[in-house]
Order: sequence, then C-alpha cells, then structure tokens
Amino acid sequence: MSIIAGLIALFLFDFLLFALYRKMKRGQFNVISNSYRAFRFSTDLGNFAIDRERKRFYYVLDGESGKVPFHQVQNARTVFSEHWAYGKEFITSGFELTDFLGRYRDTDAVYQIVLDVEGGQYIPLFAAQQFQPREFLEGWYIALKQELLESLGWHTDAFAHTEKTMKQIRDAFEQSGVTIPTRHTHKT
Repeated sequence: MSIIAGLIALFLFDFLLFALYRKMKRGQFNVISNSYRAFRFSTDLGNFAIDRERKRFYYVLDGESGKVPFHQVQNARTVFSEHWAYGKEFITSGFELTDFLGRYRDTDAVYQIVLDVEGGQYIPLFAAQQFQPREFLEGWYIALKQELLESLGWHTDAFAHTEKTMKQIRDAFEQSGVTIPTRHTHKT
C-alpha cells in the first residue's frame, strides 16, 4: 500500500508543479469604461484610451504618454515568440538528449499585441506568457495533466486569451468608425 501512496504523492507533486508552471504570466486586460465617447482599458503594460470624439488613441507606458490620430494607425498585430525554458525543463523533467531537438524542447510562449503606426513605430498594448511542456513519449501524460487543469478551472490558455483581447481592441476601434487590419507575426 505504501508504494501506491508514494505514487499518488509523486503524481500530486508533479501535477502541482505543472499547474504552477502552466499558469499564464501577465495577460491582464481590464476594460475601465466603454461609452459612446471612449473605450478605456489597462493592461500589464500601461493604460490606453480610444477616444471616439477626438478620433485619437491615447497611451501611457512606463510613465511616458502619447497620442496618435486614428489616420496614423496602420494595423494591430499579434506577435508570437517562444524561448527555451531550460530552467523549468530541468526542474520538471531533467535533461535528455531529445531536449536538444526543437520538437521536444520545453518553451515559454510569449504573445503580444502591438499597434503599428506611421513612421515604423509601434505601441505595445498587451503581453502574456505561458510555459509549453514537450517531452519525448510523454505527450499523453502532459495531455492528461492539461485536461485535469482545465476541468478544475485552473487554466487560462494564453493564446485564446490573446485572441479574445485582440478582438475586443479591434471591435472598439470599429465602434469608433475605424477599421484596422490585423496581422499575426512569428518572431524567433
């Protein structure tokens, strides 16, 4: 019986560690107000306003503020990048030879939303990050833990959350009479 109890304890420890690392980092998006005058929101990066009366986009990032007339907004872009999460990889499963193959390398996926404006500048609006485990011959085990996390309501998918946030921002611009194209880019 002690072997079974040990296996259960080991699974619970592994599951809690998995839950801790899979938790989405950053990803805050709060609508402050949505009226006929303006759509105001805040994220981990700053505070923003789509002013429908003045036809301007206002932002405050790291204490710096600015405004952009709607006609200078070129598009909204979702940027995806990922980086090897070697520290988390070592803690969760140790190193194996397969970890040097990109297909089995645990990564931190980063999702960003930026607003491109005239002159080649961009304004970062949103960022979220999430650990992506990938192990050789353990896909079923990772999927099992993921399903358990979702059934307990302990998981927010960073990609889906970013897409939902992009839709809200795009819709707010459209309600202001401005249609901005959206793009997706992958950064390595």
